[in-house]
Amino acid sequence: MTNEPCKFCAIAAGTSDAEVVAVTDQCIAFVPIDMASIGHLLLIPKDHYETILDIPNETLESLMVFAKNLSFSLQTKTEVSGVNLLHASGESAQQSVQHFHIHLLPRFDKDGLDAWPKLPGSREKLEVLHEFI
Repeated sequence: MTNEPCKFCAIAAGTSDAEVVAVTDQCIAFVPIDMASIGHLLLIPKDHYETILDIPNETLESLMVFAKNLSFSLQTKTEVSGVNLLHASGESAQQSVQHFHIHLLPRFDKDGLDAWPKLPGSREKLEVLHEFI
């Protein structure tokens, strides 16, 4: 963790410029600097939580309902035919900003975007997974 001020907290506080497109009591949606697709949004809680492990369930539920409502709005008002919701928690998961956030990527037929990582399939250690869960 760094001592630098949180970029997303500054956006939530209104002290940093961002193209905010939707706000609720607990959540904000804004356009990222580098859009991966047309309509790409970042969804954040107004309060600071670093990862999925420390965000309260109520706030996470609110954020997911926010994502669903924005997705529905995009799909009914545009030619969006699907969405990807992407999230990373922690340094090893490549979390780039230490404020919980979800990327909402609107998808269009034949848009050519591949937002699904190519992961090597493995069922090794399946018994260990069952022990942990």
